[in-house]
Amino acid sequence: MILATTVPHVEAGNLLALTPNQWPTNNEIGFVVTPEILVLTATTNNGWCVVSIPTMGPTPGGCVTEPETVGLTILETINAALEEGVAPILDLSVPEPPEGHWAERALGAGHGCGRINNGDLWCWGYNNYWQLGNPLNNATTTPKIQTVKVNQPAPLKNVTAGAYHSCAQDFDNNTWCWGWNIHGQLGHNINTQTSNPNPVPTKVVTNQTFTQISAGWLHTCAVSTDQDVWCWGQNFHGQLGDTPNFEDSVASQPTPTLVSGNHKFRTVSVGWVSSCGVSTTNTIWCWGANSYGQLGTNMALETRTTTPIKLSSTLTPQTVKSGAYFTCQLNTNNQLYCNGQNQYGQLANPNIETHTAHPTEILVPTNQP
Repeated sequence: MILATTVPHVEAGNLLALTPNQWPTNNEIGFVVTPEILVLTATTNNGWCVVSIPTMGPTPGGCVTEPETVGLTILETINAALEEGVAPILDLSVPEPPEGHWAERALGAGHGCGRINNGDLWCWGYNNYWQLGNPLNNATTTPKIQTVKVNQPAPLKNVTAGAYHSCAQDFDNNTWCWGWNIHGQLGHNINTQTSNPNPVPTKVVTNQTFTQISAGWLHTCAVSTDQDVWCWGQNFHGQLGDTPNFEDSVASQPTPTLVSGNHKFRTVSVGWVSSCGVSTTNTIWCWGANSYGQLGTNMALETRTTTPIKLSSTLTPQTVKSGAYFTCQLNTNNQLYCNGQNQYGQLANPNIETHTAHPTEILVPTNQP
């Protein structure tokens, strides 16, 4: 029996369970073929994700979730089960912090939100469009210096904060949003096309179940359990990715719409007027405005695309994050590359005056001031 000798990378929160008939022989791709090949998380169709470490390159038909390093105790559990001839079952959920501690946080343009380990959400900062989620605290341009408890319908998790709105999920994986909804960025028709905000969380109108959400300036995107990306809100720049032809797109969409292109995604990140995601084939795809080269393509600046285009890079990404007008990716070698606007030093490169579409490495400082 071949035992595991390499620490696997998996997304915390998944469950790995293998029955004996799923164990490999020496000549097949299975649970552990070599120390470099591991079967990780189950997909929604009960398939398996196979990854190659350290390149994290998926095999045909396989997939990769956003990695989070798992400790040696996982290997010990696997090997003990293999030696005893039983199915290894691993609970990879992230342990909650001690009572009274923060479990997660999200930062928007002018406000932040955080969840403590009992499921309560608290927000702080600007509340001019009720993005703090509590009608008892008047909407005002005066920031809330203290935290404000969100008037939530149930315990919430996976919070994300945009410019003027916030979203989170309950533990049944329903998605809730609150704040400004002028373009439908909250995922429903309540108070669209008006400056009137929505002060309490309201459920997103969809039959999809999402695993990850990202709120931006005036739009929102999420990854479904089927690994599709759905977006809603403003679409002036094609940031919803709803059609191959810009002429066929709508200006605003208050309910989630499927991103075109037939790509499957691990994660999505929303910027000001663009969106990017990492596919299950470890490719970054972006759509929306290319004002400063944030889409990472040689297409002309100020152009827009409503269908995902591949970010020009030979890197293998772990994650991608979209800023206002720039994009950054962390690759599998833990190197950081960014592209887009640099007028305010976003790319940390003094040799780039205003912008670049080419991903440029941000080096680790060697000399601290």
